[in-house]
Amino acid sequence: MLAKKTSLRIFIISVIIVSLLTNTATAQNTTQDNHEKYQVTFDFEIVDAFTGEPLDGEIHVHAWVADELWKESIAMGEFKEDILVKKFQGGKVSFTVPLHGQYEFELFIYSKETPSPFGDLPNYDWCYKWMIFDGESKVNARIGVFPVGYVFVKLYSPEGKLMKFGNWDELYRYNLASFFGTYDDLNFTSRYLSEEGDLAVKILAGKPSRIYWMDYVPNYGLAWLIADNDGRGYLLNKGEYTVINLVYDSAKTMLRKAITFIEGLPSDVPLSENVTQYLHEAQELIKTTESLDERNKALNGWKALEKTLKAWEQAVLDYSNYRIQKHRMGELALDLPPRTKANITLDYIDLMFSPGWDLDMSNPFIRGLQRLSRFATIEPYPYMNKDGSIPEEKFRKHYEDFKRRLMAKRFNAPGGDLAYNWIYSWNVLEQPEDIRELIAPFNLTAVMGVTKKHLIDLINFSKKYGVNLKTIEMMIEYDKVAEYAFRFYKWDKYYYARPLTLKEKAEVARELSQLIHKLDPKIRTVAYLCGVVNVNPRTFREIGSMINHERYATLDTISGLQYFLEKGVEVDIASVQIHALAELGLLNTIDLFNSLQRLDDLASKYGISIGVEELTIPSEITDAEPLYVSDLKKAVDEEFQARLMRNYMIVMLGFPNLVRILYTTNVDASGPEFYGEAYEQLVNQTAGKIRMGYFREDLTPKPAYFALRNLFDSLIFEGEYPGTPVKTLAGWYNITLYREDGRPIETYRIHVDGGSTTRLIVRFFENETLKVEVERLRSELGTHKSEIEELQKKVNSLQQQLAEKDETIHRIEEELSKHRETITVTITKTLKTTETVVSPSKDTLTLLLIALVAGLAVVTITVAIIALRRRANYVRR
Repeated sequence: MLAKKTSLRIFIISVIIVSLLTNTATAQNTTQDNHEKYQVTFDFEIVDAFTGEPLDGEIHVHAWVADELWKESIAMGEFKEDILVKKFQGGKVSFTVPLHGQYEFELFIYSKETPSPFGDLPNYDWCYKWMIFDGESKVNARIGVFPVGYVFVKLYSPEGKLMKFGNWDELYRYNLASFFGTYDDLNFTSRYLSEEGDLAVKILAGKPSRIYWMDYVPNYGLAWLIADNDGRGYLLNKGEYTVINLVYDSAKTMLRKAITFIEGLPSDVPLSENVTQYLHEAQELIKTTESLDERNKALNGWKALEKTLKAWEQAVLDYSNYRIQKHRMGELALDLPPRTKANITLDYIDLMFSPGWDLDMSNPFIRGLQRLSRFATIEPYPYMNKDGSIPEEKFRKHYEDFKRRLMAKRFNAPGGDLAYNWIYSWNVLEQPEDIRELIAPFNLTAVMGVTKKHLIDLINFSKKYGVNLKTIEMMIEYDKVAEYAFRFYKWDKYYYARPLTLKEKAEVARELSQLIHKLDPKIRTVAYLCGVVNVNPRTFREIGSMINHERYATLDTISGLQYFLEKGVEVDIASVQIHALAELGLLNTIDLFNSLQRLDDLASKYGISIGVEELTIPSEITDAEPLYVSDLKKAVDEEFQARLMRNYMIVMLGFPNLVRILYTTNVDASGPEFYGEAYEQLVNQTAGKIRMGYFREDLTPKPAYFALRNLFDSLIFEGEYPGTPVKTLAGWYNITLYREDGRPIETYRIHVDGGSTTRLIVRFFENETLKVEVERLRSELGTHKSEIEELQKKVNSLQQQLAEKDETIHRIEEELSKHRETITVTITKTLKTTETVVSPSKDTLTLLLIALVAGLAVVTITVAIIALRRRANYVRR
């Protein structure tokens, strides 16, 4: 394995992590548990989420049930509904149920129902909650249920058919029932379906709300659409309803948002002609639609949505290209003697880019991408000792092998996540006793000792063998709770599993990041976050439904990053995962731009960079994958993947603060064999159903590969210098000089910085040696920056002193000019000018002495300034 995919850790690592340092009792070899013997008591207070008023209703309790107690905490086993059903009054309900690993609760509120043409409408939203067993046999929670109003939507298809849904399965097949109401982009309400198939989106009562929904826009693609009543929001009291034309309202909202974005761009951004054209067409469609019937409003609305989204997307690409040219592209100018030519070749670009994991360098296509950045990941986990130490000779061979085979000059390494490493084999109780002792119960103190030892060896050996270690990944998926990230803990004589809490994660990350910065301040720590980066109603509602989710997970990567930064974790790069279309996350180019902008805004506030850790875009959705609707399946193919690949890469490069991109899935359904059965299961669940690589399984490249490669080729200049300055992507380049007859002279390696001009001046002398003056770029001045600033401060101080002496001389001149008898004294102020001072006979000696002292001070200060400036210039050279 040449590079890692972080989301697929091997089981053997879990065994190594918890080492012999773990103080653990022997696991109980129990294969069958008597659940009735162990009970969990719940005490819930159920109230109106806004007023706090106690509510009456009914609770249904479900659970994941399995033979072994620990298995249930990871939702593996049989799901049993209604293990308890209980009515409650006055907002109070208490009950005791057998101990299981994960519980789910459905709440139905008894309240007034409002009569309507669509049936009697409940005044409160259906409420769903869930939780994992975390070692507490008594659980107290206050649950707020939202009062709601109903926005019934007339939804017409692009062909003009009024959509009716006979049941929830039909609605799910349409768009995964993805209709949500919100007023704050944090709390999302659900859907309502009448017996007649009329669809409503519930909105929070008394709050101006907007509607999020997902659909396929013809001739554009999948998109999250928003309807907000022309910016006013839909405002309804509890139980009230209204009816809207959903497509038409959404077309107006999206058009307004697109115009706002485009008008907010810098005035010098060159927009494509079709941006203006598409916007104009969309505006005309909306303007001429107001007087039409509902069906034709929707038909024009679909067309307006297509034009709007195309204009918005093109504006995003134009703006991104503008920023690429301004910040990532540099100009290279060569001043050569007569009869001399030069050839320019790339060493590597500044962007830390990896074409994927499992890099087969015998494949010329993969090799062609890898040479762009010469960036790779070393991973000493598989051969480290149980105490976390790294065998030195194995490390040396590992590094030299990666350096040679991957043509790598810069490296990344995992190293901060051992305390959070994942367990892949769930049949722990069937493992040999010595293995069980290492796996459970989890001992954070011992694991931290192992992790620290690993980091110390990693960094020390990197220094010793000259490894250009740029980054160490920390906080891997710390921002979410995931069933494969659970740890085993001891409860009574049984094991249960739960993830680390956010507080525990912050303590681990803070301690380890401080250690890394202390061992080597030049190494940048990476926060490897995996939650959604866009406002995703499905995910937000799911995580928010977890009882006390604030203990275990954040809603998205933005809130996750902010949480850890506020807790004092020293992060240098906030890197996120981007899986297009997965769980209805990032669906198109606009979504990606908006999401990265949210991340960049927060990162810039804290002075850190951003990155993309995992990037996948599907090229096929098979019949085995139930996640996507039929229209989307028809739209997703290799050409779709290629278009999105090019657009996504342009958007990412358009963020100057983005410093690394790791594309982790480059081959369909590929992966290292030694991940074993657990990996095969994951492939069957994901890669085996959604083709995400830019290579097919037979290693032939897809159009997405060429889209990626052609984009980089268009940004990088290589070849013979044409005689005029060339623009190229920021990075290191080799300049080979040769004579007209082809004889090589010499090669120089220079850096081209984004947004600057690098000029190489070459002159021949009689002995035919070369004198090369390179105007150093900002990146090369970094090591001298502090010295230059200090010198500048001294120069400024001396200049101030000089001004004060000038003022003294001027005052003396005015004093002396009042008297008749004079003598002449010449004082040198600078190396180029002199002045004559007139002095009287009275107190002549005293005044002359003052003048001479002042003059001497001026000369001294001037000489010092010149010396310091020469030194500063020397540093710059």
